[in-house]
Amino acid sequence: HKMVISNWVLENYNFIKKKGLILDLACGSGRHGRFLLEKGFNVVFLDRDTSQLDWVPEAFRSQVIKHDLEGGTIWDFSPCSFDAVVVINYLYRPIFPDLLSIIGEGGVLIYETFSNGNEIYGKPTNPNYLLEPEELIDLVRPSMRLISFKEGYSNEGKESITQKLVAVKRCAKT
Repeated sequence: HKMVISNWVLENYNFIKKKGLILDLACGSGRHGRFLLEKGFNVVFLDRDTSQLDWVPEAFRSQVIKHDLEGGTIWDFSPCSFDAVVVINYLYRPIFPDLLSIIGEGGVLIYETFSNGNEIYGKPTNPNYLLEPEELIDLVRPSMRLISFKEGYSNEGKESITQKLVAVKRCAKT
């Protein structure tokens, strides 16, 4: 069946450095990573359940890492190791400082997840997984510069209330 790729990723992946290294965080079946591999990027797929990732090619351009982001252990990535991080429909606030630290200078964060008000359309309804108004902006500042932000009703495949953000890592002050 056709993998539905988020329009937000389609509209914004060109901000990522050509052939750059991307982390597909909490990737699930890896549909966005697959799309990005096809576009010539290098992709690390990370999820606590890697059972849907058998298709990922054993290739120099891709890697699968099994890691529970909410299990209290931090990943093995060094600071500034990625040209981009893509996160779709996942929210765990405590990882933001680490998440931002692994994006290199000029690197890109493409993020899209559910926001308050989504409860009327279904899951998630738990406030832990729903953003407050403009919260995504607050979570990425001051280390990231905002390129684009959208909040509100979305009707891609299913109706939802989302926040979508594209931001670029600022140059370190020397």
